[in-house]
Amino acid sequence: MAEQIEMDEVSLEKGRLFRAFVDEFKNESDRAAVIIGAAKLDYLLYQILAKHFLPSVSGKDDLLDGDSPLSTFSAKINICYRLGLIDAGFARALHMIRKIRNSFAHEVSGCKFDNGPHSDRIRELVAPYVNTNHFKKSKELLFGEGKKELYFGERPHHSANFFTMLSILVGRLEWLLDDDIEPLNASNVYGVIPGMKSVSSLKNDKHNDEKTKDSSANSGEA
Repeated sequence: MAEQIEMDEVSLEKGRLFRAFVDEFKNESDRAAVIIGAAKLDYLLYQILAKHFLPSVSGKDDLLDGDSPLSTFSAKINICYRLGLIDAGFARALHMIRKIRNSFAHEVSGCKFDNGPHSDRIRELVAPYVNTNHFKKSKELLFGEGKKELYFGERPHHSANFFTMLSILVGRLEWLLDDDIEPLNASNVYGVIPGMKSVSSLKNDKHNDEKTKDSSANSGEA
C-alpha cells in the first residue's frame, strides 16, 4: 500500500513537471524556445553543481557565479560530465543545444528550425535517440495525432523534434536535481594536519550549536 502511494506521488510529480514545461514553452517561437531552453538547461546544471559541491566558504560562489571558471554553459556541461553526473551522450546533446543557441542568438532573421543549417543540427541532435521508445512516446505525448489535446499544437518536423528533445533533457535534469544528486562528503576531505577539523567544519559546528541553543531557548519560553 505504501509503495503504491509512493508511486502515485511520483506520477503526480512527473505530471506537474511536464505541465510546467509545456506552459513555459508552448507559445514560444523557435528562436525564443532555443534561447530560453538553453538558459533553463544552464540554470539546472548550476543548481545541480551547487547542490553537489561543498558549500562556498564565502557568500559568493567563486566557481559558479559571475565570471568564475564554471559560469559558462559549456563549462558546466563539461564539469558535470567529468564528475560523472551525466554521461557522454547527455553532454553531447547539451553541447548541441548550446551550439544551436549560439547560432540563433547571432542571426537577425530567419531563425526557424526547418531552415537549412538549423535543420541539420536538429537532425544531428536527435539522431541517437529518435528511434528509441522513450523519444517516440515523448513526441507522441507532445504532438501525437488524434489526441484530445496537442500540448504544443501542430509544428513542423524539426521543430517537433527539438521540443521533444528539450523536454527530455529538462525532465532528466530536474529528476537528477530532485532525487539522485548527492552532496560531496566533507568528512573525506584531506586536511593540513591529520585528524584536525577544517575551518568550514568548525564553522558548521558552531552554527549548529547556535541553532541548538536557540531551539532550546525557544522551548523553554514556551
